[in-house]
Amino acid sequence: MALAKLLLALACTVSSAVAFSTDPLRELPESNNCPSCGKTMRIHCNGNTTTAKVVDKCKGCAGDSIDVTKAVFGDLADLNLGRVQVTWEWA
Repeated sequence: MALAKLLLALACTVSSAVAFSTDPLRELPESNNCPSCGKTMRIHCNGNTTTAKVVDKCKGCAGDSIDVTKAVFGDLADLNLGRVQVTWEWA
């Protein structure tokens, strides 16, 4: 499943924005002192689920939005949709 995917960004509030990387060997960004870094999240959409680790905070993301890579989005929904409603919890 998506356990190997790394979360690149999570705004530091519970209703936040996230971005994922599918390459665990890729150089990761700075954590920006986000207290959520290191936590694992489970994201759900239309009966699909993917999991990722938080490694950074997203500075320019809307308060209740999730922003993911194509690989993670593809785990959850058709890429052509562009935006979808999701739910998530700490894993």
